[in-house]
Amino acid sequence: MPKDESDSAGYPSLFYRTKMGFEDSLAYADALTLFERGGDANRPGADGMTFGKMLTDHRTHFRRTSKAPPAEFTALWDWAEKHGIIQQSQ
Repeated sequence: MPKDESDSAGYPSLFYRTKMGFEDSLAYADALTLFERGGDANRPGADGMTFGKMLTDHRTHFRRTSKAPPAEFTALWDWAEKHGIIQQSQ
């Protein structure tokens, strides 16, 4: 993302698409595709945000609002868990 033109300034594409998941569940599927193509979950955003924290924040949102996460989010969460990006206990 451009460094100064959005609220996602300085985010890698992987983070940007994940962030968009609240508005468009297919964005989670896009993030998973980016991972499968070599996306780097270890590269933090310009604001220090990590992929693991962002994904955990999204999961917390779904739990707090009692809204079931979309299947695309669940697939991304499972993939991140399997690859050690997030801890299974979260």
